[in-house]
Amino acid sequence: MSLSIRLLSTALLCASIQGWPGTASAQEGRVVVRGFEGPGSARVRTQVVRALKAESVSMASTADVDAAADDLDADPGSPEGRVVISRELELGVWIEGEVERDGRVLRAKIEVIDGSSGMSLGSVELSGRNPRALSKRVGKRFWRSASDLIEEGTLPEPEPEPEPEPDWSDDDEEDGDALGDDADDGEPEAGDDGGSGEQASPFDLTLGLATLSRSFAYKDDLSGLNTYDVTGPSVVLALHYYPMAGDADAVTSHLGLELRGHMAFAVDSELGSTSFPTSANGFSVGLRARLPLGASELGLVGAYAVRSFEIDNAESEGVELEPGVPSVGYNHLRLGLDASIALGEAWAMGLSAFYLPTLSTGDVEDWFPNASAAGVEGSMSLSHQLSSLFDIVASVSFTRFAFTLDPTLEDAMEGRPIAGGATDEYISGQLGMRLSLE
Repeated sequence: MSLSIRLLSTALLCASIQGWPGTASAQEGRVVVRGFEGPGSARVRTQVVRALKAESVSMASTADVDAAADDLDADPGSPEGRVVISRELELGVWIEGEVERDGRVLRAKIEVIDGSSGMSLGSVELSGRNPRALSKRVGKRFWRSASDLIEEGTLPEPEPEPEPEPDWSDDDEEDGDALGDDADDGEPEAGDDGGSGEQASPFDLTLGLATLSRSFAYKDDLSGLNTYDVTGPSVVLALHYYPMAGDADAVTSHLGLELRGHMAFAVDSELGSTSFPTSANGFSVGLRARLPLGASELGLVGAYAVRSFEIDNAESEGVELEPGVPSVGYNHLRLGLDASIALGEAWAMGLSAFYLPTLSTGDVEDWFPNASAAGVEGSMSLSHQLSSLFDIVASVSFTRFAFTLDPTLEDAMEGRPIAGGATDEYISGQLGMRLSLE
């Protein structure tokens, strides 16, 4: 009795596995993903191919189909032509797609076509605000939405009067399978209608306005030195350029240049009752390597930077007055990491942290000959994607240079100011627009 129960249980288990919905094992024949049309279609097609590969679906490349269409003089755009080609390549399903713009939204219609009839089994329609958001949604939802349709695809019936040379037919099929394996298992090739897959962005530029706040103060001050605080507006710029950008899977596509700059305007320093002309600007230029992590990104930066904050002398009633605060002119390196973390389809958070080894400090070295300094920099941002080209970005950043002044007895004898250390801090709140090229 127990043996009968076990046999019955095994039979039921096998039947349930064979009839389980949504598995690639139920699919009959291979699947080909034809070239998609419309804005951002290459991204969408790539996500469809990846979704099928993730489910271990047997794939044929578009190169197979094009070669068979030429050999058989069949039109892959007609139902009759699809049937002829499907019979030759053992195709159970064709997938074709089109992306159209509907106002500010992109809509993708992905058609699932039966290999035995050449006719549509149904379609999957998905939308997104831009190519990146649309392709992300397709990657997440295509298989779940289309798996049942794909399972309905069937192979064409054999021709009523087969060719008299079946060996040639078998060789062609084997050659077709080998070509499909060696080419790209359905991934687009150079010159393919579907494009070469997802492309890495070659360029982005951010321009914005910022409020810059600076604070300079001493530690262990024995000379009654002036502290300093000022706030004023500035313009900021950040540029990334990847000269070898192309296929998103290529390492060279993610090696590029970074340029940053800022310049304050309409700033005067009020020290006591006197206003001193003030200028502040800086730039950095260096290399950046990015690591795409889905819709997020991690960056590694190494750059050379210059930052200056100069307070000029002022005249009052014909007398030239000195500000009593040293101007700074930093030459330093900028080494660190930044990251963009996707928050849904249109929002992203940015974080960065940098170490700033300082090579020179400007007038501080004239006041304090033994001075040395090092800095740190950090930022946080929030961006919202308005379209495939533009994002609005709000951020706050903090930069701090810490000085060790190391006064000596000789400094005191020569009348130099005496202090143990100093800090120079900058806080900036920014609002800007970012242009990104696809």
